[in-house]
Amino acid sequence: MVDLDIVEAVRDALYRRFEQDQRVGGVGIGMEGTQFVVRVHLVNTEHPPQIEQEIQGVPVRQIVTGRAVAEALTESPHGSVV
Repeated sequence: MVDLDIVEAVRDALYRRFEQDQRVGGVGIGMEGTQFVVRVHLVNTEHPPQIEQEIQGVPVRQIVTGRAVAEALTESPHGSVV
């Protein structure tokens, strides 16, 4: 298993690389079995960016998640106003 520090460094590098790329919604760390992977969240499948499948021994996965949209929370699940 690759050390978590290396996985985080790969994630950070990919985040910086795609920070302004509208095709990428985010970059995170996940697990596949007992192995860490870096996940690049794509907005759609049209013209995906070229991304290596492995960087410094860390598997890199592209997954289509769509665009994340933040919404204001005006009421908590318990009914009180936030």
